[in-house]
Amino acid sequence: MKKFAVLTVLFMVIALPLTGCGSGDGANSGGTDAGKQMATHQDWPMMMGNMSRTGTATGGISAQPAIEKAWEFESKEPLRGQPVASNGKVYFGSDRLYCLDIPTGKEEWSFQADAKIWNTPCISGEKIYFADENGKFYCVNTRSKNPVWKSKFSSKIESSPAVSGGVAFFGDMDGNFHCLNADSGYEYWSFKAGSGIASAPALLDGKVYFGSQDQKLYCLNQETGELVWESKTDDGIVNPVVASSGKVWAIVGDANLACFDALTGAKLWTFKSGDKVTAPAVYDQFVFTGSDFDTFYCLNIADGKEAWNAPVGDNVFGSPAICGDKVFFGSDNKTLYCMDAKTGKELAKLDCGYPVNANIAISDGTIITCTDGKVLCFTIR
Repeated sequence: MKKFAVLTVLFMVIALPLTGCGSGDGANSGGTDAGKQMATHQDWPMMMGNMSRTGTATGGISAQPAIEKAWEFESKEPLRGQPVASNGKVYFGSDRLYCLDIPTGKEEWSFQADAKIWNTPCISGEKIYFADENGKFYCVNTRSKNPVWKSKFSSKIESSPAVSGGVAFFGDMDGNFHCLNADSGYEYWSFKAGSGIASAPALLDGKVYFGSQDQKLYCLNQETGELVWESKTDDGIVNPVVASSGKVWAIVGDANLACFDALTGAKLWTFKSGDKVTAPAVYDQFVFTGSDFDTFYCLNIADGKEAWNAPVGDNVFGSPAICGDKVFFGSDNKTLYCMDAKTGKELAKLDCGYPVNANIAISDGTIITCTDGKVLCFTIR
């Protein structure tokens, strides 16, 4: 672990005009009814919804929900990473960073980075944080649409940042894990792992957890960057790490969902579906994950044993989202599902017309996901 300051480039708000800003010709305006369902601005500001990556949203949903398509937006470039949402807007990266209006799906603005954006952005207050494939990490003001600062690092950044208390955490593909001042880009500390870090970190109780391709799960002190523990795994970790209820979950390789003690790093249990599994969502005493085995699983937190499963007939590639006592997920069979989180009873489903193979985000009474270069928005009634 080392502490030092990196060179950051600061901008006045008049600098670097945006490219690609306009009326949003790629948007479908057929979703204006979505705005009628919005009572509050419920945010999904980072990958998996929160700092601990639990995939949960606040608020309640009708006992008999209905899902309706609101709009779709087609990007001119392939989408990389996942959409996030805050204050009635949805953001995602491709060759540019896009901002869309949630009620209408209209493009509000876009920001041209210096290279392609590979990670999922993170929003904190009026700032959004993301990185490009050339190792530049950006902080952009969401109101002025201008960069606040950017910093150059030694390699590609695929790790999606977590921002909390004015501090940003993320890894790079040279195996460096970084802790920056979110307002200025000043680097408080960095930690060197044995290989590349694509895993999105999780924050819990003053610790930061992340995996590496060096076949280890790490726990660091958030304030100092000192190693608390490391746990050897059977394969590399590239998916988001999830932390909750004194436990940490990581996808080891592709097919094993492993649970660790958050205090000691001791492995508690492993779930093997027989094929690839998704980063899990956590709710109450349950852990939820999809698989390439055409099945969606609900596991008991305590021992990893199945509480229920739902065969859906095709792959479930994206991570689920929880709202109230409902779990939402999509499948390659072009269907978006809503199920009772405790029983597995199917409550609603919708044929989306496209494979739903990305993570689910829930914000402002809407479901947001992406597929095949499109962002899709659905209302929950």
